[in-house]
Amino acid sequence: MPPLWSFTAPLFAALLSALFLGEVFRWRRWSAIFLGFFGALIILRPGLQAIDLGSLLILFSSVLWSVAMIDIKVLGRTESSRTIAAYVTVLLTPLTLVPALFVWQMPTLDMWGWLIFIGVVGTIGQFAVTEALKLGDMTALMPFDFLKLVWATFLGIIFFAEVPDFLTWVGAAVVFGSSLYIAWREATLRRQAKGQ
Repeated sequence: MPPLWSFTAPLFAALLSALFLGEVFRWRRWSAIFLGFFGALIILRPGLQAIDLGSLLILFSSVLWSVAMIDIKVLGRTESSRTIAAYVTVLLTPLTLVPALFVWQMPTLDMWGWLIFIGVVGTIGQFAVTEALKLGDMTALMPFDFLKLVWATFLGIIFFAEVPDFLTWVGAAVVFGSSLYIAWREATLRRQAKGQ
């Protein structure tokens, strides 16, 4: 199970979008974000552990991911989602190739299939995230980021027969509920804006 620090990116992203993009601090959005974070707490149930270097690096990566989302949002004002996804590929290829060379092993034939699958799915995912950030407010989208924990749980059931305990189901329901609430609320606001 991933550490709790990896689920702080939505909190950072919402804060940065309010500070740098001028997005409105709406209490319902913040409530949904914190409710999603609380759901992640229920699933992960972090103990009182010492914060080690690994935890700090994960926290730092969450800050960097939130900055990347802000960058995507800003680039989305002038660039297409395809162009932004291409920027990501062009930037990440050399950054990941250099450390990979130190541990490189030639992939087997079946591994090539999985690598191609990961590349295609990752590209589609990047495109979807980019398009979502272009179309919506960051503070409205961030509760949905916690859903990755719910989907990871379901994929664990399907592929690894890992049956979640009761509290995991409760946390998943809280995360899903916060996302569903913010989606309903944003749709209501759009309908009201069109009616005026």
